[in-house]
Amino acid sequence: MKKNKYLSLSKCISLLFGISLYLYISHIVCSAESYQFVQQSWKIQDPPWFFYEPTYIASDTDNYIYILDRLNNQIQKFTENGEFVTKWENENNEYGQLENPKGLAVYHFVYVTDAKANRVLKFNSNGLFMHWENDDIVNHYQADHCIPYAIAICNKRNLYISGMCQKDENSIKVFDTSGKFLKEFSVGNAWIHSLAIHQNVSHPNENEIYALDYNHDTVMVINEKVK
Repeated sequence: MKKNKYLSLSKCISLLFGISLYLYISHIVCSAESYQFVQQSWKIQDPPWFFYEPTYIASDTDNYIYILDRLNNQIQKFTENGEFVTKWENENNEYGQLENPKGLAVYHFVYVTDAKANRVLKFNSNGLFMHWENDDIVNHYQADHCIPYAIAICNKRNLYISGMCQKDENSIKVFDTSGKFLKEFSVGNAWIHSLAIHQNVSHPNENEIYALDYNHDTVMVINEKVK
């Protein structure tokens, strides 16, 4: 009797172990189906793939990746697999020189804020400098002595640019992609180092502007009414 009881207990333990193993493997398989790890990082080691304090990254509709390489004063372009395509820097021409790039946004064109020259630059996807159709975006920063910093694009048509101005009168200015000024949001003495724009699905006529305030270690949320 003792032997039979021992065998029964052994079978129970084996059965429980088998169920546990099945559940564990099923969990792994389900997880693998919902999430697949691609790669840890691009194997970028040698020039021209050398970065010196990269600060922003963006992609376009063709799946190219653009990296703002701040201390090298350049933009680098890669395929989605990390293959180098091209780069452009302060040697392009006198109009498109990058002297202290801070922010990056991409949609058809590549938009870069330049803190040293107080301007926002526009390039095509291969780094060719493009002139603005409207001078508002040039005059607003150079005339007001504001340093353009973070930049984001929303609704495929409007640029949101944070600026650090004199007398703590900082703001987020909105332009269309031709450079025409549309509106402005005052943020006081906040230093907005990063921007993200979210279109409210429940209320299509509203956007939420998320602004990372470096000066106060917080996130500002601004509700924008869109006409």
